[in-house]
Amino acid sequence: MQPPIVQSFATMMVNASLAWTVGALASRTWLEQGSDARPGNVRAKLASSMGIGIVLCIVASLCSFWQAAATMADVGLLETDLTLWLAFAATQYGMAGLTGLGLLVLAAVISIAGSKGFAGRRHDLFVAGLLGLYAASRVTLGHAFEYGPFSAAVVVEWAHLMFMAVWVGTVMTAAWIVLPYFSNAEAISRLLPGYLASASTWATFALAGIVMTGAFNTYRVLAHPAELVTTDYGWVLTTKLAFVAVAIASGAYNRFIGFPKASGSWQGADGRNVRPALLVMRIESIALLVVLYAAAVLTGSAPPGAS
Repeated sequence: MQPPIVQSFATMMVNASLAWTVGALASRTWLEQGSDARPGNVRAKLASSMGIGIVLCIVASLCSFWQAAATMADVGLLETDLTLWLAFAATQYGMAGLTGLGLLVLAAVISIAGSKGFAGRRHDLFVAGLLGLYAASRVTLGHAFEYGPFSAAVVVEWAHLMFMAVWVGTVMTAAWIVLPYFSNAEAISRLLPGYLASASTWATFALAGIVMTGAFNTYRVLAHPAELVTTDYGWVLTTKLAFVAVAIASGAYNRFIGFPKASGSWQGADGRNVRPALLVMRIESIALLVVLYAAAVLTGSAPPGAS
């Protein structure tokens, strides 16, 4: 049975906002050298967007739990009440959700403090740790947890979620904040080549991790490759893999063509060389949003053969 659209969309927003936050945190680190703290600076924009990403993650998580509570009681969203919420909070799903929300609230407070000028390497590491723990709480809500809290399935699923957050977050923040900033001629600086090199390296590393953990997960949930095209679950997974391929092709173009061309643009202060890479990266970011939605549908769907 496919999950409700509201549940799938809320789950997608949770994963997208988590990825955005991870990407903003990483991008801020890659742009650290030689950057200043004036309000118009790209690092300041990343810091602000990181806080917004955490808040969106909190809201999306609440919507997801609201839908889950209504589904548990077999009632409509507007028919839920405090008693139902309290009963839901006592379940394993509810307790994991509340733990995750607590971690996000703490991360939001620290992120806001960082945007006020208290950021530093320890601050960033602490926020990264909280996001990693939040991802662990999300894994306990999925199919992998059925194999046990310390099983290989749980560890691989957590790694898969974190790799995806790094890849998607790097692409989205680069496509919608960092590269648009550098596409203006007056904003071009020596920071651009280093940023692009770091972003490309980390995205490639994350993609390699996604391929390995994704292959393990596919082997775990599908008894036979034919189920990719003979079951509803398999078709959603196949669609997800198709858009992953689109994103990989876009990333490969930028790694070998777009980024090398953009990296030399600061010497001539010409932002036009950045724009082709920016366009391709935005295409990649849209493909990855489709991937996240497909992943959300899979999270709420029973794999083939599940009782």
